[in-house]
Amino acid sequence: MEKNQVAKIAITSDADVALVQALDSVNQGNSGGRVTKVELASWLILKAAVAMNTQNIDEIRKAHFNQSIYLENLLRTLKQSGRNALSFDEIENLQSILKQKLIHPKKTTKPSTEKEGVAQIKKIP
Repeated sequence: MEKNQVAKIAITSDADVALVQALDSVNQGNSGGRVTKVELASWLILKAAVAMNTQNIDEIRKAHFNQSIYLENLLRTLKQSGRNALSFDEIENLQSILKQKLIHPKKTTKPSTEKEGVAQIKKIP
């Protein structure tokens, strides 16, 4: 890895465990040097970003779908268009989205003192 500027990012503890396991696998039997956690995380992110496709994007959006935000945006769009009601197709789409989310509810975890799931990036000179 080149000596570029380093940015810090906060990840969940589950992601950290998976990263450490992957790091152990990469370094086990590697006689050509040691890969660091930063190098592996950067490599994985760059590879995933290049391989991003519509299926991945949809999967990420579904995993982080928020009904309240969706409904607020839908209401804002409706108000901006000057309409008082949704069209039949819009209602059908709304019902489909809300039913789909009810089938696959987001997992909840116990509260933590850390801000998990929030990417915090800080450039280090």
